[in-house]
Amino acid sequence: MTLDTPVMGDSQTDRMIAFVVEGYNPAPEHRGAVVIRLARAFPRARGLQLTLALASAAEGMSTMLAAGWVQAPHLYRLASLVAVDILQTELELNRTAMASDLLAYWGKDDPVFHD
Repeated sequence: MTLDTPVMGDSQTDRMIAFVVEGYNPAPEHRGAVVIRLARAFPRARGLQLTLALASAAEGMSTMLAAGWVQAPHLYRLASLVAVDILQTELELNRTAMASDLLAYWGKDDPVFHD
């Protein structure tokens, strides 16, 4: 198995985590939008990189920011929802899902991941 896109410890993953931390809007109607923006910013990232970025951002926020303990559970929830969508997308495509694949999947009027 080869990886087109490196994961842990690379600068892309670090940029993705920073993107989530900087772009997360905790308002309930906007929580899923950060995932769409992340996928658009990194369309060639593996789908699970999105999950990694969300979970890592949640962990960082919960330990470093006073308000992080309130926001972290929402990011963990988003990471879980993305993981479910990754599985569904991979079953449909019969290959590793990329962020661009998830964008197409979410474009089918997804109730969580929309602008």
